[in-house]
Amino acid sequence: MPVRNIQLVASQKGRTLLEILVSIVILSIVSVSLATVFVQAVRSMNTTEQLLDATYVAQTTMEEIYYRSTQESLPTDEHYSLTAEAYLVAITLTRDSDRIVNVLVEVYDNSTRSRKEAQMETYILWEK
Repeated sequence: MPVRNIQLVASQKGRTLLEILVSIVILSIVSVSLATVFVQAVRSMNTTEQLLDATYVAQTTMEEIYYRSTQESLPTDEHYSLTAEAYLVAITLTRDSDRIVNVLVEVYDNSTRSRKEAQMETYILWEK
């Protein structure tokens, strides 16, 4: 019987310390790579959200100007600015003919007022 116990102990294979360390290093490399991809995805999502919000503000402002073109007479001022949500909106109206107006809406980050977030431009037939 003692000979058989010795064979059982000798035949059991385990992991060496080197194999465990190599596994941990490979797992760490994969984890860091996945974490980097995750962080980049979050940054991209935040940038896209800011762009979408600024475009929404520009679109809403453009629709308001279109509505006013059907209800009010053409204003004499050509430049306007207003604050909407976290944005500074610059509006430029340029008369191309008697009733056709070029409308330019630029949306800037209100905290810096230098970085343009969105821009829309169109021609509107001023009805009043």
